[in-house]
Amino acid sequence: MIKVNVQLPVEYYNILSMFGTMDEVTAKALELCENGEIMLETLPPVYADETSKTFQVVINNAYYENLREIYGPTSPKVSIRKLLCYIVENEVYTDYNWPVVRLYDEQTLKKIKAYKLDTIGKTAKIIPLIKDKDIARELSNFIITLGKL
Repeated sequence: MIKVNVQLPVEYYNILSMFGTMDEVTAKALELCENGEIMLETLPPVYADETSKTFQVVINNAYYENLREIYGPTSPKVSIRKLLCYIVENEVYTDYNWPVVRLYDEQTLKKIKAYKLDTIGKTAKIIPLIKDKDIARELSNFIITLGKL
């Protein structure tokens, strides 16, 4: 097991997050390398981006551990950053039909939750003011439905 710090453009991170945790995505990517689908050692260089996100991945892959022993842990030939950028830039996840497990990135999910809670709170405040019982019931049902999202 190896822990590796990776820095990716936020946009790339958000795209890859749709396919699982970064540990899972990295494992899928390394599996492609191990199977000869992607040549990790010859990937093109990746340049720094102003809007990067740094995160840590845990790697349990004997193939990758062997490459790190051969080239050294800081060698660009074993760069997880290069591998993940390559996957996004070439839409490899599409070629290999990676299943989408999450449609929204963390920031969007937080916004949705905040808007949902705000809407529920405001709607709950107006229900007692509504004289028409049918409309009040529909608003209550709306709150229940919104809560399930």
